[in-house]
Amino acid sequence: MENGRVHLFGKTLIDEQKFFLKVNTIRNALPEDLKRADRVTRESERIRQMAEQEAQRLATESKQQAERVLGEAKERAERIVTEATERADRLIAEAEAKAKQIDEKAAAYASQVVEEANERARQIVATHEITLKAHQRAEEILSQAERDARAMRAQAERFAYEIFERLSQSLGRIMATVEESKRRLQSPSEEA
Repeated sequence: MENGRVHLFGKTLIDEQKFFLKVNTIRNALPEDLKRADRVTRESERIRQMAEQEAQRLATESKQQAERVLGEAKERAERIVTEATERADRLIAEAEAKAKQIDEKAAAYASQVVEEANERARQIVATHEITLKAHQRAEEILSQAERDARAMRAQAERFAYEIFERLSQSLGRIMATVEESKRRLQSPSEEA
């Protein structure tokens, strides 16, 4: 110990109470400008703390608003996807029903034509010549019925294809809308 000081590990320890008494004595002796500087320093610290609190409040509000907007956007996207799925299901069901109806009509028509041809052939079986002609005519009618059935089937398939093509385009537009909505939602987050 030397002059009221304690040396420890190469450091000098002083009495804290005596130190602050000396500092206050020096401070009281300083001119008014230094006191004003001290007040300005305290005021700037107060302003800095208020600014930090305001920044924190604004950040919290911004985060809450972003979460609310994101939630609303997610709900809207889910509604769009649900509506698109329901519409697609309806269009598919309609296309399948229409294709089935056309197929049933074609099959009924072909069956009717074949039945009529068979009936006609039975009626004119009297002679060999008539029988021969009847067989030829029955084959022609049957061939025509098969061609008609194939044509109706092709028409039904074209109709179903057009329905699916329109459905594909609608779904493409809906997916483009969903992707655009997602892109818009990500843009503000990336700027922040």
